[in-house]
Amino acid sequence: MATKDLNAEIMISFEIGRKLNQFARLLDAKDFDSLEQVFADEIVGIYNGAQRHNTLDALIAAMHRILGADSLCAGTQHNILNLTLTDTGENWAERRAYFYAVQQ
Repeated sequence: MATKDLNAEIMISFEIGRKLNQFARLLDAKDFDSLEQVFADEIVGIYNGAQRHNTLDALIAAMHRILGADSLCAGTQHNILNLTLTDTGENWAERRAYFYAVQQ
């Protein structure tokens, strides 16, 4: 792989990882409406195959419902691990990650 391609891949990987960590921090802060700083409107989120969110609004609504003030969940700690980047073609990349959450 050419150095330029490797540098670009490293930067893309870093930026996606940074956004995923921002996601975790926003969840722990219960600042769900700020998820618009992290994800595009067309986000698709799949959690253990159990829940699927096809838009940012759906994800934000789910976070309010599951972790928000009216939920039974108090404090949380979200951890994102084992990030893997796969180039899926021009202007697209897929990032897979494992996460675990501790909830009070």
